[in-house]
Parts: sequence; structure tokens; C-alpha cells
Amino acid sequence: MPPLRRLIYTFLYIASAILGVIKFSLFAKLLGTEQFGLYSLVLSIYVFIVYAGGMGLNESIIKLGSYAYGRGEFEQLYTIYSSSALFGGIITVFIGAAFSLSIFLAIDNTELASALALSSLLAFAALQFNFFDAYLRASQKLLTYAFILVAKASLVILGGMSVAKAYGAYGVIVAESAVFLSISIISQYFFYSRYGIRASRFSWTLAKEAIRNGFPLMSSYLIRTVSLSLDKWLIASSLGLVALGKYSFAMIVYLAATLALGFLGTILGPKWLASFAVDRNALQLLRSTTKIIIIISGSLALLLPLTYIITPLLIENFFPAFNEIEVFHSIIVIYISAIFLTPSIFLEWLYIAKSREKFIFRIYLYNFIFSVIVLTICWGFSLSIIYYALSFLASRVFTLIIYISDLRAYPITKPI
Repeated sequence: MPPLRRLIYTFLYIASAILGVIKFSLFAKLLGTEQFGLYSLVLSIYVFIVYAGGMGLNESIIKLGSYAYGRGEFEQLYTIYSSSALFGGIITVFIGAAFSLSIFLAIDNTELASALALSSLLAFAALQFNFFDAYLRASQKLLTYAFILVAKASLVILGGMSVAKAYGAYGVIVAESAVFLSISIISQYFFYSRYGIRASRFSWTLAKEAIRNGFPLMSSYLIRTVSLSLDKWLIASSLGLVALGKYSFAMIVYLAATLALGFLGTILGPKWLASFAVDRNALQLLRSTTKIIIIISGSLALLLPLTYIITPLLIENFFPAFNEIEVFHSIIVIYISAIFLTPSIFLEWLYIAKSREKFIFRIYLYNFIFSVIVLTICWGFSLSIIYYALSFLASRVFTLIIYISDLRAYPITKPI
């Protein structure tokens, strides 16, 4: 990428990341603790419909698409994307409908059931956006990708602001779904007309191959997401939506960290896969990931004292509803968790390149079991949100220990 385009991309991606953090901060302020807790609960559920409907297709677009791009097989890359969007969308509609029906049958609280049922709408819209997102990343159209991210974040904020006061969490969820769908449809139409791409180019055989390649990695992400969502479900059932709103507010710092890490991952990940497809040099890939890990983790650690000083001032002046010492301490613990998360995020690319997705699945399965144990203790004793934050930190440390242990035991240059 030329220097000017790289500069523009960097600016746009950073802007989208900042807007993502602003979105949650603004919605927390507009919705209040209980409605923000309900909004967070829906967000912790809809992703499972996305995973079930996606069947690993999104992950395959990144992996197989990056391989195809590295080999110059651009038609193959688009066929992977278009086939995934079609079949993944159909499956998601059926799963979402079944989920919504079961929610209304299982929950007597109509208000809560209606909000949870909206997870299906949000899941379908988000899945289509994710597929197009993955296609842009695999084809390394990073400038277009960054522009769409900024547009999405801006429109979600504007849409959410216009309905939050009147319709609460329900309005915000519908507005967010509308933005996902609108951008997906408009962007795909642009690519069809601009690049002469035919909407009828689908391959069931290629879709099945994509599912076979992406399903193990998707299963890993599914287990990881369950681990990340379990604390929210337990807090909601034990302490209520108000406590969940406070905990979700503390987790905004984790969102900020993952968005920042995603900035580099989006640039480097597909390039690492494309390079590995050509030279098969796993040792060089390990060196590249290790260098990035040291820089990012070190920077986060150096910024910890500043975070400790500034955070209470921000809460007191801009978020008085969340101005509690327990919320502040939870934020600091979650920030430390992000430091331990960094190595795991970048090491994943190494294991994806080596086609060791099953090992990634085992890591997140072990993490899930560990999380269930520590979070069940918190739930059983009705502990406050700070203990859930400490459990979150412990699970990030646990995952990193497994990665380090495997790298020491398994020769990285061993053939696949």
C-alpha cells in the first residue's frame, strides 16, 4: 500500500475504533444502567446466532480467501465470499426464526422476550456485514474496509442517538440492525457494478469446502464467546440488569483494547497468511508476531498508571450514573486483562497459518471450563462485579499460559 493510502487507512481505522468506543459510552449515558444492561445482554446473545448461521464461513473467507489472493486467484476469492453470503444467510434466517419462537414460548416477560428476539434480526444483518468485511480484508482492500467501518460506526451512533431516549434498548438494536443491512446491500451493489461481479456466481462445492476449513476455527471462537458472555448471563441472573449495565460499562475499556489490536491484526493477519502460503516459513511468522506482541503489550503496560489517574475523573464528570469505586476498580482489572490478551490474539494467526485450528479449539475449550469454574463460584456466593472482573483477568492469563506451554513443547518448524 502506498504511503498516502496507508496514512488515510490508518486515520480511518483509528477513527472507526474511537467511534466504536464512543458508541458504547454514549449508549451507556443515554440508556442508563438498566436499559444499557438489557442492550448488553442482547449483544451477548446475538453473536451465537451469527456463529451458528455462519458455520465457519466467515473464518474461511479470511483464510482461504487470503490464500487465493496470495496466489493471484481473485475470481476464486470472490466465489468463496458470494457462496458464503448466500448459504450463511439462508441458514441464519431459519436459526433466527427458531430462536425467536423459542424465546417467546420460554419467557413470560414480554418486554425481555421482545428484546431478546431482536437478536435474530441483528444476527442476520451483522452476518452479512461480516462476510463482506472478511472479503475486503482477504482481498486487502483495506482503504475501502476502513471507510466502511467509519460509515457503519457513525451511522449506528446517529441512529442510536435518535431513538435511545424514546425507545430505549429496543430502538438502538433495530437502528443498529438497519445500519448493518443498509451498508451491506449498498456496498455489494457497488462492487457488482464497479468490478463487474455477477451476483449469480455461487458454488455449493466451494461452500462445503469453506465450512470444512472454517468450522474448527469457528468452534474455537464460539467457545471463546461463550466464555466471554457467561459472566454477563450470570450477573444478569444473580445481580440484575443494573449490575450488568455497570459491568458492561467497565468492559468498554476491553472493547477499546480489542479494537486497537484489531487495527494491526487487520493489516498484518491476511498479509501473514498470504506470505506463509508462498514461503511456508513458520519461524519467520513467529518472529513477526512476537515483535508485535512485545510492542503492544509493553505500550499498554506503560499506559496503566495514566489510565488509573484519568479514569475516575472521566467517570465523575461524564458518567455520574456509573460513579462507584467498584466500577472504577473493575475498569482497571479489565485493562490489565487486555495486556494479557494481546499475545493470544496475534499468536492465533500463527496457528491458523499452520492449520492448527483444532488446537485453538482446545485452548478455548480449556478456557471455557476454567471460566465456568471461577464464574460459578462468583454466582454461587452472589459476589459483586469486581470478582467477575478478576475472573475475567484470570481466564486471560490462563489462555496465555497454554499458548506459551505449547510453543515450548511443539517445534514451530515441524511440517504440517
